[in-house]
Amino acid sequence: MIDRHHVLNTRNHWSSTKEAKQLRDSYVYRIDREVHNDIHKYCPSVPLLGYYALRGVLRNINPTGEPLQDLDELCSAIDLSNKHPNAHPIERQLGALSIEAIRLQIPFFTPVDRTIII
Repeated sequence: MIDRHHVLNTRNHWSSTKEAKQLRDSYVYRIDREVHNDIHKYCPSVPLLGYYALRGVLRNINPTGEPLQDLDELCSAIDLSNKHPNAHPIERQLGALSIEAIRLQIPFFTPVDRTIII
Protein backbone atom coordinates (compact mmCIF):
# COMPACT_ATOMS: atom_id res chain seq x y z
CA MET A 1 0.00 0.00 0.00
CA ILE A 2 1.17 3.54 -0.77
CA ASP A 3 0.85 6.45 1.66
CA ARG A 4 1.36 10.18 1.38
CA HIS A 5 4.14 11.32 3.69
CA HIS A 6 4.51 14.92 4.81
CA VAL A 7 8.18 15.49 5.60
CA LEU A 8 7.19 18.46 7.75
CA ASN A 9 5.05 16.93 10.43
CA THR A 10 3.07 17.29 12.72
CA ARG A 11 -0.03 18.64 11.05
CA ASN A 12 -1.06 20.89 13.96
CA HIS A 13 2.26 22.74 14.07
CA TRP A 14 2.90 22.88 10.35
CA SER A 15 -0.62 24.16 9.60
CA SER A 16 -0.63 26.89 12.23
CA THR A 17 0.07 29.70 9.73
CA LYS A 18 -0.43 30.03 5.99
CA GLU A 19 3.37 30.10 5.50
CA ALA A 20 3.88 26.93 7.54
CA LYS A 21 1.06 25.13 5.71
CA GLN A 22 2.39 26.23 2.32
CA LEU A 23 5.83 24.88 3.18
CA ARG A 24 4.38 21.64 4.63
CA ASP A 25 2.28 21.05 1.51
CA SER A 26 5.35 21.49 -0.71
CA TYR A 27 7.02 18.37 0.71
CA VAL A 28 4.57 15.48 0.37
CA TYR A 29 5.75 12.24 -1.21
CA ARG A 30 4.15 8.94 -2.05
CA ILE A 31 5.93 6.14 -0.23
CA ASP A 32 5.34 2.55 0.76
CA ARG A 33 3.31 2.21 3.98
CA GLU A 34 6.06 0.17 5.72
CA VAL A 35 8.61 2.88 4.94
CA HIS A 36 6.15 5.52 6.12
CA ASN A 37 5.63 3.71 9.41
CA ASP A 38 9.41 3.36 9.85
CA ILE A 39 9.98 7.09 9.29
CA HIS A 40 7.52 7.92 12.06
CA LYS A 41 9.01 5.23 14.28
CA TYR A 42 12.66 6.26 13.92
CA CYS A 43 12.57 9.98 13.08
CA PRO A 44 11.45 12.88 15.27
CA SER A 45 8.99 15.48 14.09
CA VAL A 46 10.53 18.45 12.33
CA PRO A 47 10.34 21.51 14.61
CA LEU A 48 8.31 24.41 13.27
CA LEU A 49 10.48 27.27 12.08
CA GLY A 50 9.96 30.85 13.21
CA TYR A 51 7.86 33.19 11.09
CA TYR A 52 10.77 34.99 9.41
CA ALA A 53 12.62 31.77 8.74
CA LEU A 54 9.48 30.32 7.14
CA ARG A 55 9.18 33.31 4.84
CA GLY A 56 12.88 33.17 3.97
CA VAL A 57 12.73 29.46 3.20
CA LEU A 58 9.63 29.89 1.02
CA ARG A 59 11.51 32.49 -1.06
CA ASN A 60 14.42 30.11 -1.63
CA ILE A 61 12.81 26.80 -2.58
CA ASN A 62 11.51 25.25 -5.75
CA PRO A 63 10.45 21.65 -5.03
CA THR A 64 10.61 19.30 -8.01
CA GLY A 65 8.92 16.22 -6.58
CA GLU A 66 12.28 14.42 -6.34
CA PRO A 67 12.67 13.82 -2.59
CA LEU A 68 16.47 13.62 -2.37
CA GLN A 69 16.97 16.81 -4.35
CA ASP A 70 14.07 18.62 -2.65
CA LEU A 71 15.13 17.77 0.90
CA ASP A 72 18.69 18.85 0.22
CA GLU A 73 17.40 22.15 -1.19
CA LEU A 74 15.08 22.58 1.80
CA CYS A 75 17.96 22.08 4.25
CA SER A 76 20.07 24.58 2.30
CA ALA A 77 17.22 27.12 2.38
CA ILE A 78 16.85 26.69 6.15
CA ASP A 79 20.60 27.07 6.59
CA LEU A 80 20.54 30.24 4.50
CA SER A 81 17.71 31.70 6.60
CA ASN A 82 19.75 30.87 9.72
CA LYS A 83 22.52 33.13 8.44
CA HIS A 84 20.30 36.19 8.17
CA PRO A 85 21.76 38.90 10.43
CA ASN A 86 18.42 39.45 12.17
CA ALA A 87 17.94 35.78 13.01
CA HIS A 88 17.82 35.29 16.76
CA PRO A 89 20.21 32.67 18.21
CA ILE A 90 17.26 30.57 19.35
CA GLU A 91 15.79 30.66 15.83
CA ARG A 92 19.16 29.55 14.48
CA GLN A 93 19.18 26.60 16.89
CA LEU A 94 15.64 25.73 15.90
CA GLY A 95 16.66 25.83 12.23
CA ALA A 96 19.63 23.55 12.93
CA LEU A 97 17.34 21.08 14.73
CA SER A 98 14.91 21.20 11.81
CA ILE A 99 17.72 20.42 9.36
CA GLU A 100 18.84 17.47 11.49
CA ALA A 101 15.28 16.10 11.70
CA ILE A 102 14.86 16.39 7.92
CA ARG A 103 18.23 14.76 7.22
CA LEU A 104 17.25 11.79 9.41
CA GLN A 105 14.44 11.07 6.93
CA ILE A 106 16.64 11.07 3.82
CA PRO A 107 17.80 7.41 4.04
CA PHE A 108 14.15 6.32 3.87
CA PHE A 109 13.87 7.92 0.42
CA THR A 110 17.05 6.35 -0.93
CA PRO A 111 16.26 3.55 -3.39
CA VAL A 112 17.13 0.12 -2.08
CA ASP A 113 19.15 -2.11 -4.38
CA ARG A 114 17.16 -5.33 -4.48
CA THR A 115 19.62 -7.16 -6.73
CA ILE A 116 20.09 -10.74 -5.55
CA ILE A 117 23.69 -11.82 -5.54
CA ILE A 118 24.22 -15.58 -5.75
